[in-house]
Amino acid sequence: WSPAVFYDRPRCILCYRCTRVCGEGMDVWALGVQNRGVTSVITPDGGDQLDCEQCGMCIDICPVGALTSGSYRYKTRPWEMNHVSTVCTHCADGCKVTLGIRQSSEGAEIIRADNRDKSGINGDFLCAKGRFGFDFVENPERLTAPLVRNAEGKLERVTWEHAFRVAGAKLKEIRDTRGGSAIGVIGSNHTTNEENYLLQKFARTVLRTSNIDHERTTDYVAFARALAGHKEKSAGLRDIASAPAILLIGGDPTNEHPLLAWTIRTSVRLNRARLYVANHRQIKLERQAKAALRLPAGAYASVAKYLGGNDSTIKNPDFRNMLLEEENLLVIFGEEFRGAAVDELVTWGLSRPNIRFAYLGDYSNSRGAADMGLLPDRLPGYVPVSTHDAF
Repeated sequence: WSPAVFYDRPRCILCYRCTRVCGEGMDVWALGVQNRGVTSVITPDGGDQLDCEQCGMCIDICPVGALTSGSYRYKTRPWEMNHVSTVCTHCADGCKVTLGIRQSSEGAEIIRADNRDKSGINGDFLCAKGRFGFDFVENPERLTAPLVRNAEGKLERVTWEHAFRVAGAKLKEIRDTRGGSAIGVIGSNHTTNEENYLLQKFARTVLRTSNIDHERTTDYVAFARALAGHKEKSAGLRDIASAPAILLIGGDPTNEHPLLAWTIRTSVRLNRARLYVANHRQIKLERQAKAALRLPAGAYASVAKYLGGNDSTIKNPDFRNMLLEEENLLVIFGEEFRGAAVDELVTWGLSRPNIRFAYLGDYSNSRGAADMGLLPDRLPGYVPVSTHDAF
C-alpha cells in the first residue's frame, strides 16, 4: 500500500480494527472495505495506494499481522531483538517508545519502534515520527566521538578524556585571562533535566558566566511569571483527556503535537468534550470543533482583549459568548503567544473560575530546559539572576 504499510490479504480476518483506528482515531478515513460477504477485503480508499499520514497505527492495531511495517518487514523476528523502553525525541508530548534492537557482528542496530506494552502517557498511540523516525541514529554524518583540531588545523577523532582535557584547559585559560563574560554556553532542549541543570551550574559556578541560553520558541518565563502564586492552573495531557471543554488557540497539534491531537479527538468522541478552535489558518482539529474562530494574521496579541469583550478587531461575539458559558475550560495556546500576550491571556483566565492553561513548546524538552535555568537571566525555577545568586 505504501513504503510504510504492507498488506498480506490471506492473513486478514476482517476485524475492521484498522479501518476504525484510521477513521475514528486518526480522523483520516484512508481505509475502507471493498465488496461484500466472503469477498470483502480491506482496501485503501484512494485505490491501490494508501493516501494518508503514514502514522502506522493500523499496523500496530492489527491482531494477526496482516498489516506490517515496510521498515521492519522480513528483517528479523521479535525474539531475536532486545526491547528497550525510551522516550520519543521528536516533540514535546513525551511519548514512550519501545525500540527493537538487534545485536550482530557489526554492532547494535535499531530495527523498529513501537509502544510494545501500551504503557506511558501515550497508551496505545504512536505517531509517524515516533514509529519510523529512528534512522537518524545510524546516519553516517552523525558524530559518534569528540573531534579536536590538531596542529595542522584539521579535526581528528580523540578519546573523551583527551577532549575533556583540551576543553578544560582552553576554558580555564579564557576565564582566568579574559573573565567568564568572554565565554558563552549553548544548551539543548533535547537533553534531560539533570543534564540541563548541571550545565547551567557548571557555567555559573565554574566558568563564572551567565551567558547561557538555548533555542527558545516558547516563552516559558512569561508563562511562569503569569502563573506565579496560582497553584493547579497549569494542565497536562491527563487533564486534557478529562476536560469537559477545551479552547485551542494557535498551533497545529496534528503536526506539531500528535499525541495532543489524538487525546483531543478521543475526548471529543468518547467523553463528548466541547472543542473550540481559534486560529489564523485552517487546521485538521476544526473537524471536531463545536465552533471555530478564524483570526486575522498577527491578531493573537488581541485575543485576550477579545475574550474580555474589549477588542473590536475580531468580529465574532457568538464564539466568545459560547466560551463564557463554559463552567470548566482548559485553554491550550501555542508559540504565537509571547511576552505581554501570555500575561494578558493568563490574566483573563485567572479572572474567571475553573480555567487552566497548557502552553505548547516545540522540542522534546523545551519546558525542562527553561525550568532548569538554561537562560541568561533566570536560575532553575525561574529565580532571577543576581550577582550573589550566580557566583
